[in-house]
Amino acid sequence: MEPKRLQFIKNKITVRAAALGCLVFFSCEHCDDDSNTAGISADLVGLYEMSSWNSPSAADLDNDGDSSANMMAESPCYDNSIIVLLQNGTFTQTHNSIHIRDGAISCADSQNMTGIWKRSGDTVTTAAMVNGTRVERAYSVTEAATGKKLNLSLSDSQYPTMSSGNASWEAGAINIEFTKRNSL
Repeated sequence: MEPKRLQFIKNKITVRAAALGCLVFFSCEHCDDDSNTAGISADLVGLYEMSSWNSPSAADLDNDGDSSANMMAESPCYDNSIIVLLQNGTFTQTHNSIHIRDGAISCADSQNMTGIWKRSGDTVTTAAMVNGTRVERAYSVTEAATGKKLNLSLSDSQYPTMSSGNASWEAGAINIEFTKRNSL
């Protein structure tokens, strides 16, 4: 082969190898210690359904005369919120909630995310990229007569309130509970 042609082939191989290296390096979003399955507990793998969404104060969002701090008792908009923890250390989550506009309540669009999870002691931590930002949540793990539960406590979060027939948002501590429904 002529020297220019041989040099061209060597350069082409070098460029491809460099491109492949860059692709592997930059595309591995979860290539850190969080992505291994060392912190995965087989007993936690499964489908969890939201069983309560508790705000600091009771509200009568459905205008039936009964107020509750559990927003799931006040609106069907929270129904079908789930977390699925998989054996490979990944999770998917669908979160349903309400939307308030001009004092009126409607169901908001579902928020879906996927990411990684791990257990450390009595805490399950999830991590996912949401709109370019890494979102981590720490759930406490409890065991009850009704099964395993994941509890998320947020100290300064928005929750719905109702005053004179108008819904609005306030900030405070909320607690969201998910109950394990089945193993995968």
